[in-house]
Amino acid sequence: MEKIKAGIIRINKVRFNVADFVNARIEELRRGAGQNHVRFEPSAGNGDLSAEADPDRLSQALLNILNNAVKFSEPGSVVRTNVIRVKGNDEIIPSKIRLSLDAAKDYILVSVLDHGDGIPEKDREKVFEEFFQSESHLTRKHQGAGVGLFIAAKIMEFHGGKIWAESGDNGRGAKISFVIPAGNQYINTVFSVKVLTGKW
Repeated sequence: MEKIKAGIIRINKVRFNVADFVNARIEELRRGAGQNHVRFEPSAGNGDLSAEADPDRLSQALLNILNNAVKFSEPGSVVRTNVIRVKGNDEIIPSKIRLSLDAAKDYILVSVLDHGDGIPEKDREKVFEEFFQSESHLTRKHQGAGVGLFIAAKIMEFHGGKIWAESGDNGRGAKISFVIPAGNQYINTVFSVKVLTGKW
């Protein structure tokens, strides 16, 4: 955690199918999600959905996002995931996020939609700050350290990606989405934010 906060982290990239990766993480969570009677409905687009990323770090980020979705969903509701390939200037991406992406590059877009109380618009950037808790989305009965989305945001940053929060379908629930560069666009397989020595 301290290394993530300080921006000192090693990213070991390999190429893998992100849709399959998301489905595997969902399988890890199904038993726990069942305790809240929450179901998962994954979906994915066609074509090449591969990325070059660190599977361990991406798993850490994705599990934080999925756990939040389960935690704040209404009992008996559905958590939906979607994985598609997009250009950096695709209008499905919020305009503020598009400005920070390379319009010519392809990205893998992953979205996780819950059916809880949602996140007030004023808090949608703050939820990625360390220890922030929205009065609506992170209610008292769900109190915790509040670092899950902060960690996810840092991991996306280390991958050259972005993460953001939106309202869910018809204003219901919350949707957390992120993009990371698609595969075959980078030569290096190891990336570090700062020069590292020794073990991390």
